[in-house]
Amino acid sequence: MFVSENTTEAKILRQQFEYHRGQVVSSFAHCEYFIGKFLLAIEDSDEFIGKFAFPVEGRIKKFREVFEKNHSLKNTQEDAILLIDSYEKVIKDRNDFVHGLARLDVSKREVTMERISPVKGDLSAVTIATYKLDNLEEKVRIFDRICRSIIALILNIDSQFKLGLSSIYGTETKVWVPS
Repeated sequence: MFVSENTTEAKILRQQFEYHRGQVVSSFAHCEYFIGKFLLAIEDSDEFIGKFAFPVEGRIKKFREVFEKNHSLKNTQEDAILLIDSYEKVIKDRNDFVHGLARLDVSKREVTMERISPVKGDLSAVTIATYKLDNLEEKVRIFDRICRSIIALILNIDSQFKLGLSSIYGTETKVWVPS
């Protein structure tokens, strides 16, 4: 992260941003993992139509298709589509936080995220977005709610159809210690 000045305030603001950025990355990582595991679990299923896809935009598209094409999921379709719509609205922000280079302007209390994103016909397109530090906490809460709701939806489907996903969402934490 680039910072406009080297002051105590700058260090505090940088830490605040990095903390919120970490929350965003963590929320989306968990959510995308569950979506991926769900798509893999149903890929070979006789009961469901769905395939795993890359990158994240493709996975979300496939996730949507699962709810649109599978009659077994009609009772969750409306909620699922609302969640997917919400996810798609924040995916650009997700990409900024995950892939962007951050520049903190202390006097403006904002972070500019710059990233190179592949665009058809132009592999070096640069996108720039600015985020006010004062609005980050609420934005992070929204990201977290969307991701937790998608995970809950997937776990509900897992319990209904016995896909074997609940075992990856245990409460036990195992710590790996190098030998």
